[in-house]
Amino acid sequence: MNKWDERYNRVEDAFGKGVNGFLKSQLDDGLLKQYQTSKEANPKVLCVAAGQGRNALYLAKQGFDVTALDISSVGLEQLSRTATKQHLSIQTICGDITKLDLGQNTWNIVTCFFMHAPKETRIAFYKKVPDALKPNGHFVFESFSVKQLELKEQNEGSIGGPSTPELFPTVEELSSQFGMLDIEHLVEAERELEPSPFHKGKAAVIQLITKKQP
Repeated sequence: MNKWDERYNRVEDAFGKGVNGFLKSQLDDGLLKQYQTSKEANPKVLCVAAGQGRNALYLAKQGFDVTALDISSVGLEQLSRTATKQHLSIQTICGDITKLDLGQNTWNIVTCFFMHAPKETRIAFYKKVPDALKPNGHFVFESFSVKQLELKEQNEGSIGGPSTPELFPTVEELSSQFGMLDIEHLVEAERELEPSPFHKGKAAVIQLITKKQP
């Protein structure tokens, strides 16, 4: 049992029930809006670091064909139970992202939110994304930036993110790793998090959306 299994065993909806706000805004009226009106039936989405499944569940309700990937079998089991109760079909994959094959030209969208892993793990994952996306497919990413450490010191109501600077990606890292894709959105920003036991208040984040060429 890893630390995420232990956390999800202890805390229901550790990161909330609602969809990630950045993802929802891009689907509603942003760079991903095209998928809401797409002629392609049930666009395929891979949710990396899916956790207990709040984003996977939302996407499935919107008609996407969703696969959730995470290192925690407990989180994925909780997701599957919730999906069954809500009459949703979501595939799950439990494993180490550095060792899994994400496929070739398989996904319309790959998402990854708040996966704070060592740099070598992050880079290994990044390298899989371009091949895994279908032509015109999108990669959607959000994480805390290292500025979150300072923000938490200044704001007692801010909760979230690791305490080790090396676990935070940077704009420079993302820009260099995804240069072969069209970078449509890459910013550092501050936003209010969806409140949950482990994420709360104002947060310093990095957001990225890339698109694969046809």
